[in-house]
Amino acid sequence: MSGLKPPTYNPPQVVQAVSFLMHINITRAAQVQDENMTSSNTLHRERLVQARDQLLQRMAQERGGLVSRVDMAAEHDVRDFENRAQAISERDDEFAMNEHETAELGAFEEALERLNAGLYGKCKDCGVQIPEARLAAYPAALRCIGCQAALENPH
Repeated sequence: MSGLKPPTYNPPQVVQAVSFLMHINITRAAQVQDENMTSSNTLHRERLVQARDQLLQRMAQERGGLVSRVDMAAEHDVRDFENRAQAISERDDEFAMNEHETAELGAFEEALERLNAGLYGKCKDCGVQIPEARLAAYPAALRCIGCQAALENPH
């Protein structure tokens, strides 16, 4: 063993090798992050589309087809005094459900737009990442739990 010499390193070669290895590690980390984001975006898109489709299906089923809630409300005849109160109540319920369903459908469409823009899952008010459990429970969530609670209870 006395005949073996320790290897000699040229400092520029060492710096170049270390830089190359760091570049490979950074590139791989970015690829993993991109893969995770793509996978996450796919999951979120599937959830949003599924929730939107379920809402549309429920709306069609409740209406007995493709009749709008406005058309259903118009069918309630308020001219008969005996049934006037009931007809007005039913009509008002139809309008309220229509407004709610329209708002919910719009929320899903807006969430898909935020996903396409790379803003999905960020709180509208404070900018923090909305917890995955909240997005799983309500895929169109605009705010983190803290900001949503502050909005609902301003006191």
